[in-house]
Amino acid sequence: MAGIFAFRGIYYNPELFSQLPYLVTPPYDIISPEEQEKYYNEHEYNFIRLELGKTFADDTTENNRYIRAKSYLNNWLSQGILVQEETPALYLLEEIFSWEGQSYIRKSIFASVQVEPYEKGVILPHENTLPKAKEDRLNLLRETRVNTSPIMALYDDSQNLAFNILREKASLMFEFTDESGRLNKFYKVVDPEALLKAQNYFKDRKLFIADGHHRYDTALTYAREMEKKGVNAYRVLMQLIPFTDPGLLVLPTHRIVLKAQSSPAEILEKILAYFTFVEVPLKEILNRFATLKERYVFGMCLKDKAYLLYLKENDPARVLPGLPEVIARLPVTVLHELILKPAGIGEKETLSGEYLKYTRNAQDCLTEVVKGKAPYSFLVPAPTAEDVAKVALSGNKMPQKSTYFYPKPLSGLVIHPVHD
Repeated sequence: MAGIFAFRGIYYNPELFSQLPYLVTPPYDIISPEEQEKYYNEHEYNFIRLELGKTFADDTTENNRYIRAKSYLNNWLSQGILVQEETPALYLLEEIFSWEGQSYIRKSIFASVQVEPYEKGVILPHENTLPKAKEDRLNLLRETRVNTSPIMALYDDSQNLAFNILREKASLMFEFTDESGRLNKFYKVVDPEALLKAQNYFKDRKLFIADGHHRYDTALTYAREMEKKGVNAYRVLMQLIPFTDPGLLVLPTHRIVLKAQSSPAEILEKILAYFTFVEVPLKEILNRFATLKERYVFGMCLKDKAYLLYLKENDPARVLPGLPEVIARLPVTVLHELILKPAGIGEKETLSGEYLKYTRNAQDCLTEVVKGKAPYSFLVPAPTAEDVAKVALSGNKMPQKSTYFYPKPLSGLVIHPVHD
């Protein structure tokens, strides 16, 4: 099963930097051009230069964002801005944060993980990847030969035993509050006995990729390239989190309709066979929806009113017989198959990018419609970490924009040298 290993991490020199908030960044795939510029200006040693460097019109094969990232990495190491751990270690992260008025603590392990082909069933995906996104990370890996940010992976450990074994022998490296208000406590563990116990624990575990499918595909491609040259590069950086960790939040991704193919009245008529609906004052819809416990209920926001749409059937697989059961039972599948499709927004329209806009902020669903920027929108229940595991184990893939794990791990806490 999963092979996890201690590694000689590279990180900001604690003797020079006791605080990291002006040095670290979010992962590359959620950084906007405006944020990229902001991070560049925050500090000359901000991690953005490695994670997501700027591109320029005169870039060439000899001078581009990937070559520059390698140059920054090597220069910062030679200058002592970054230092490499002398002894192989596992690293721990405690994240203390708030979401919608509630406080959470998420505990995770940063480890070097053996890269395995998906068909071995050791490391399992739950979504498809895009070739263009993979090419970007592959070019960065080819030049730098390091992982700048971790893949988020889930595993079964209801009592958090692996983390607790390591936490007893951990020493604090950094403690800081980032720009989102999250408190980050980052530790390292070098105790041989604790490392061995944790390693052995994962020998009986599968790992489920929660976030970072492109980075994992990149790691596998790169390892195969290196293997042809006689070099073993089958390692990748992962942040390992138990499915049951109370700080593992899976947020919903709501749908804002940009182009109406049917009127609201027509939609309600078309879906009457599958749903009952209750009209709700627009100002109450967000609170009402947030307090619902049912798995298959959706909010529909119009300019002057809203509806709660309740699926009549307890098991959607019965009314969606053409789909694998694990996919049919996802709330987002129910929305697309039984609401959006009848409304004229099928797979072709969804993939075009012209008909739907996605948001994790429920308020956006209201605001866009009230301001007349969208004819209507839909509030979607969040999936669960268990949904991810079931889909991955079945060999199927979740629909696009199904999961958003929160919070995203910061880039710049530790760098993983693939060839070390």
